[in-house]
Amino acid sequence: MAPFTANNLWDNIGARPTRLRVGRGPGSGWGKTCGDGHKGQGARKGRPRPGFEGGQAPISRRFPKFGSRPHRFNNGTELAQLNLGKLAYHIDHGHLDTSKVITQKDLKDAGVISKVKDGIKLLSKGADRFKELNVRLDLEITDASHTAL
Repeated sequence: MAPFTANNLWDNIGARPTRLRVGRGPGSGWGKTCGDGHKGQGARKGRPRPGFEGGQAPISRRFPKFGSRPHRFNNGTELAQLNLGKLAYHIDHGHLDTSKVITQKDLKDAGVISKVKDGIKLLSKGADRFKELNVRLDLEITDASHTAL
């Protein structure tokens, strides 16, 4: 086997696909009009920019860019989600001290949540398990769902 040097390096097969050569006859499937079809704006040189819809208001301007739906802006806040069942699990296993106020830092240090960006939202999943604990809690969180209260 030849030594591994700069003069015998090569790409993996398929890493650099060969350029599509259009206009080389009917046998290639990309001859004559070369994939541009017949006549019209699309067949001419100097095509319009991507997203241009021939003078009609483009779709990016027809739809609003604001609102409270999940895929719209949400004032830039990203809350970590914390379920009551998960909280009950960590209290039950002694990871959290219920005698004092449980802060966001305490929750992160105990491994209840992995990352806090803008705060924590308490959700009601596993509420039945939480009720079995029968313990009073003081939580310092950003938000809570209506059913988690």
